[in-house]
Amino acid sequence: MTDKNKHDKNYYLGLGVGLGLVAGSAVGILVTSLLGGIDSGMLFAIPIGSSIGMLIGIVVGTLLDSKNQNN
Repeated sequence: MTDKNKHDKNYYLGLGVGLGLVAGSAVGILVTSLLGGIDSGMLFAIPIGSSIGMLIGIVVGTLLDSKNQNN
């Protein structure tokens, strides 16, 4: 039988990537709108924010999953 209380091996990694993508996109949209990038055609902050958010999510998710694997 499986233990339903124990999470999957990469449970937090998936959450970190998903939430990092959403949070990074939101920050990128805010930065683009504050810099006036839509008018000048510079939308570089959205993909950069998304990628940085995903990288942070990968790091945090991996750290949380490593603690989960030790138990």
